[in-house]
Amino acid sequence: MNLKMKEKNILEKYLEMDKGFVLEFTDKTFREFFAEQGIDIDNKKFHIYGTSKAKRIRAFWEILDNRTVANVLKVLADDWVTTSIAKQEIMKISNRLNLVFPDAGSDIGKVHTKPSIDPNSSISNSSSASATIYGDGNVVNQTINNFGNDSVEKILFDQIEKLAQEIKDNTIILKAIDEMKETVKTPNFKEKYKGFMSVISDHMTIFIPVLSELSKLL
Repeated sequence: MNLKMKEKNILEKYLEMDKGFVLEFTDKTFREFFAEQGIDIDNKKFHIYGTSKAKRIRAFWEILDNRTVANVLKVLADDWVTTSIAKQEIMKISNRLNLVFPDAGSDIGKVHTKPSIDPNSSISNSSSASATIYGDGNVVNQTINNFGNDSVEKILFDQIEKLAQEIKDNTIILKAIDEMKETVKTPNFKEKYKGFMSVISDHMTIFIPVLSELSKLL
């Protein structure tokens, strides 16, 4: 990760981390927030400095790749930070990180594979595809390069619906997925996204592999 010392100090200040806390998060909402981004913040790899919320988020921005950290900071600024100057400063850091390629020495966040594409596939006109592999070997999000946006979204929602099929009583969840699909790229999408996150609260771990990519549609 490529956070500068000055940026770390800014984050410490505006995320109110001086006493081990992070903003107004409780342990429960902290866990749920990161789960929505596709991250298990309770994983022991985030305990390298300790188990408080502040210590875990310090480990998070040290361990994970620039793009992931940038996306989480953006959502934090949008949804949890209340003052305009704090939002502005955190977004500056997020925007800079998005321009920095992940550290070449890290196994986390690196693009490891470029699978071949079936020529009979409906997306075979694309030139490349890549999977983001995290340190534990699990694919937690998939980025399709050079596809049209509609194709990317279709693939994502197909994955979400496939995961929903693992849940026995999934009628409400499938309805929430359909409502998201119908409102993508409209002002109503954020509301439908929040509705989906609410109805899957008891099944969050099932959807973790797709939540990071889904949040990028906001």
